[in-house]
Amino acid sequence: MERFARLLVFPILLVLLTPLASAQSLPFEFKYIEVPSRPVPKGVVDIIVEANTYTPYFYVGRAEPSAGNSVRLVALPVVNENSDQKFDFDWQIDGKRVSGSTGREAGYSSIVVTAPYAKNMLVSVRVDDENGSLFAEKSEYVPLPSPQIVFYEENPLRGVAQVAINKNYILVGDEVTLRAEPYFIGKNDAPPSLQATWSINGEAVKNGRDWQSLALKRPEEITGSYSVSLTLGHATKLLQSAQAKFNLDFGL
Repeated sequence: MERFARLLVFPILLVLLTPLASAQSLPFEFKYIEVPSRPVPKGVVDIIVEANTYTPYFYVGRAEPSAGNSVRLVALPVVNENSDQKFDFDWQIDGKRVSGSTGREAGYSSIVVTAPYAKNMLVSVRVDDENGSLFAEKSEYVPLPSPQIVFYEENPLRGVAQVAINKNYILVGDEVTLRAEPYFIGKNDAPPSLQATWSINGEAVKNGRDWQSLALKRPEEITGSYSVSLTLGHATKLLQSAQAKFNLDFGL
């Protein structure tokens, strides 16, 4: 039994010592490479997006930027109310540095850029303190929705109804005036400079006083529904365009 134990221990020791012997004969040696650490931000910065796009006067939401239109970006470092800190700002759009975007301001910085022709844009800003050290940085994706058209009912006494017409509209009386409002088209392009075409069941029709309004009367001896559509376009800016439609139901 003792002889068997000695025979068993010897192979185990041989196996354990073999890697050590092999390591000493490796044709290369290990070196430690020191990787520089990334600076840790000291504070926080907020990015404010201000779109230069059109929305109707009764719209309570925020205007959204759209491709090809100008947008103002504001960086707001979070500091104490009475702080007199000054900062340097470095902006990037989709990973590319914005030329002339760096500068020192008293607590804030803003730039105006043209939104790229994409579904969104990546906005990044780095904020350094007056000593050149990183104070804060932030990146966020800003959606760039396409321009839209929303239909409303317009009453000569009550004005424009603030409830939008959905895919189906049932005509209760004998006539109705529709009002079309474009959303997120450049302020300089809407609404006077836009070209509009109203269509009923695919056939173009002439509207009244301006392109945004269309008066419809109930036809005699006709029931069912019509497809009402509006197409907006711009003479030189292809992306400043939109199209929408709904079903007008005349009932029984």
